[in-house]
Amino acid sequence: MTIPPTRRRIGALVATILAASLALAGCASSAPGDDADDSSNGASTGAFPVTVETAYGDITLDEKPERIVVLGVDFVDILTSLGEEPTAFADEGYRNPGISNVPWLDGKISNDLWDVDMSSSNIEAIAKHNPDLVIAWGNDVDESIYEKLSEVAPVYVPDHTAGADWKPIATEIGLLTGKSEEAKEQIAAVEQTYADAREQLQGLQGKTYLVGTLLDGQVILSPWTFLSDLGLVPADSHPTDGYPRLSMENLDQLQADVVMLVAFDDDTTNKFKSDPRVADLPASKNGTLIYLPANFYGAAGRAAPANMTWKSDQLVSLLEDTARNQRGQ
Repeated sequence: MTIPPTRRRIGALVATILAASLALAGCASSAPGDDADDSSNGASTGAFPVTVETAYGDITLDEKPERIVVLGVDFVDILTSLGEEPTAFADEGYRNPGISNVPWLDGKISNDLWDVDMSSSNIEAIAKHNPDLVIAWGNDVDESIYEKLSEVAPVYVPDHTAGADWKPIATEIGLLTGKSEEAKEQIAAVEQTYADAREQLQGLQGKTYLVGTLLDGQVILSPWTFLSDLGLVPADSHPTDGYPRLSMENLDQLQADVVMLVAFDDDTTNKFKSDPRVADLPASKNGTLIYLPANFYGAAGRAAPANMTWKSDQLVSLLEDTARNQRGQ
């Protein structure tokens, strides 16, 4: 099955091939049913001041921030889901910036707010927006950069893992923006979306999966776990970290009920499909060998409300009518 073409860097090879869409490498989305972390201090009614623990110590905001500068589209996702708009944003994971490469944010944020000059190392580009809050990832902002940025505005660097801990991050950004109730509502809405999706995929509950990319005549397996959120389980050969490569001669190692492969172009996909060994894969026989569009590469390792909802919609549309799901065995 193929659906129409619609963050962070894994390595120089993939970055060179896919300039338009880079993933947040090595990050796995949390199971939507996990509880959010309520350890931050602040009034759930949106009252200020609020204090939030960050990777580099507590920050306190005395009043609601009005000019938020963001480094990372996951934060843009959370903010817009809360009804907030950043003054400017950037994401160093995208070599070709543009909302067209982040389809889950289409219609939610203006591309004009993407400041291509901004980066964690360019303090002046951030300061020119006169922010009263800066939000960034710890792998972009080390402690020395954090101290310099803190001279410009308070800096929220989550003390959580990107992707895996999106709900506590959403909870803390809710506190910082006076939108705690909205954050709870967004978390609950995503949890319901995934509960509904698992109902639609009853025949795939507990079934195994592998995910990866097609590149240079090889399958590069990925540690992405977005299918776990839908009730599937990683196959024995699913990597927990790193990106092992399989040559075409070792295609028989793709032993899983569901196999999803990001394909960067039609030529790569067609060449892979033409190998007679592909038809013998269990997933091929199940109708669950699925080719994902290039922009899914940028979505796979991320997690935030719009991203999670977009992935669920895409995946259910691909899996619901498969014979494997329909027969449930």
